[in-house]
Amino acid sequence: MEALAAYGDMTNLLAHHGSVATALGVHGLTATLMVVNGLLIMHETRNVAAAPPVVGRPAPLPG
Repeated sequence: MEALAAYGDMTNLLAHHGSVATALGVHGLTATLMVVNGLLIMHETRNVAAAPPVVGRPAPLPG
């Protein structure tokens, strides 16, 4: 959702006759990298396995 702000900045810059290179190079690239980074984080943390119990120590009580 944070990437929408950068896409909005890019659209605003283009709508008000700003530099296309700045709009796409700075705001567009930043927003796209934020989306890719978010997708990679969600993909990496999707199937996290629980750590195996340590033998010889009692399990901690829930707090």
